[in-house]
Amino acid sequence: KHVYKTGTGDFYIPTNGSVDFPLGTVITLITADNSTHIKPVDGGTTTLILSKFGADNNIAVAADTYVTIVKIDTDKWMIQT
Repeated sequence: KHVYKTGTGDFYIPTNGSVDFPLGTVITLITADNSTHIKPVDGGTTTLILSKFGADNNIAVAADTYVTIVKIDTDKWMIQT
């Protein structure tokens, strides 16, 4: 699946308790004319890992690009830019 983000604002990853995506879920986020940030809804529960750089709960994504987001564990997501 993919999400095509055309507006402004951030892209939020929900907690597992809110949305129970299966392990291995892959989401491709495609940005249009605006840059965005990927953030967890609850940074105390959900961890985002930027590939090669480690944990980062505020990941910048440039306009006109895409990233791959993979659920690797309960409340843990790996992001490849």
